[in-house]
Amino acid sequence: QILSLAKERLFSNNNNVQISSSNNNNNDNDNVNDGNENNDLFQYFPDDVKPTDCIVLAGEGATSTLHRDPFEWTGTSLCLEGTKLWRFIAPPGLHNPATIDSGVQTIDDVLNSYRLASVAWDDNNNNHPTSNTLTSISQPLPLSAGWQSDYSLYAFRDGNKVLSARELASIEEELGDKQKHSILESIATDLEALRPNLPDHFYQNNNNHHTNNNKSSIWTVIQKPGDLLVIPAHWWHQTYALEPSLAIASQRCGSERDFERVMRHMLTTSGSCTTTTTNTHSTIQSQIMQGLL
Repeated sequence: QILSLAKERLFSNNNNVQISSSNNNNNDNDNVNDGNENNDLFQYFPDDVKPTDCIVLAGEGATSTLHRDPFEWTGTSLCLEGTKLWRFIAPPGLHNPATIDSGVQTIDDVLNSYRLASVAWDDNNNNHPTSNTLTSISQPLPLSAGWQSDYSLYAFRDGNKVLSARELASIEEELGDKQKHSILESIATDLEALRPNLPDHFYQNNNNHHTNNNKSSIWTVIQKPGDLLVIPAHWWHQTYALEPSLAIASQRCGSERDFERVMRHMLTTSGSCTTTTTNTHSTIQSQIMQGLL
């Protein structure tokens, strides 16, 4: 409940966000009502397909895969313990509102992306599930398949530049949190300390990205305990644990900010409608209604 309230206050223009418990004895979920019609619509999804929060426990040196999220939702991460390094690849159409998908297909192609269901093993622990296992009752729906790449933003670690968790703890104890954070920033922003193995044409397409809004770029964030990080749709991202950490990952489909994008993803993935990057708002809205009917 506390996490839900914090998220809704973050995304709402109304500070009077309240959590109301359902009166249905068969449903123990709590609904959040912010009073301004910008509710998280995922709370109304059936339980068997509703996205759930996830506890992320990472040991020193652990990394996630390089990916972007399914459903094209807005993700959040609440850090409870330790620090995490995040690197994001911004979509090239970030500053161009005319591109519905922010031009992320360009990044998908450069990274040789592929779709992967949210659970990559079936009941028999077989990797790379088939279409039959994906559609079985015990498996997640194909709609939950996000985008993943075998490239890494932390492929090579320079042990002379990247301090151990024990060394970071000693610095914090002796010199204080500010000095530790300064060192973390120098590590995080040094692409030689933690070097990506991205293909050469990524950097060729990325030249002068500070002066050209159509270029992609890499953004770096250090997440500390108590930080609630917002993960925008279409942004590729990957984490690195500089020290052991504990976080809660969750997602949101706001009725104002995310609904059109999430519904478009669901309907196009299921084949209920077609779309292109030049579709207008009214065209997509019409397709959504046709798909629902």
